[in-house]
Amino acid sequence: MKSVYSVGGYILFVMGFLSILLGLMGIKLTLLAWLDNFSAIVALVIKLGMLIGGLIFMYMSRLDHSEFES
Repeated sequence: MKSVYSVGGYILFVMGFLSILLGLMGIKLTLLAWLDNFSAIVALVIKLGMLIGGLIFMYMSRLDHSEFES
């Protein structure tokens, strides 16, 4: 199950990073093109949330959860 969260976090991080980076060059990812229907600030906040959320998912998947279980 850890690998699923790790891969999901990686995909979120990469999609957020690419959408921000390519957006600076005027290129839009087709999968995330619906975000441009919102204002630019809302779209940027969602993309940053994807980036940070992906990092959190990857970090949490790497933790040893046995010390937290009782």
